[in-house]
Amino acid sequence: MSADPREQCNLHGQSESAMIQSELEKRLFDWSIQTSDVVPFDEDPRGFPA
Repeated sequence: MSADPREQCNLHGQSESAMIQSELEKRLFDWSIQTSDVVPFDEDPRGFPA
């Protein structure tokens, strides 16, 4: 955080952050399974992108 306090540098996909990214993706997947959270396939009727 001290090197990028405003978090403007995207580290996604960089080899230096691969282990952290993998862990976070796993935790997000586990959470979506535990909560039965799903991503809708259809367009949102309120006009938001799917």
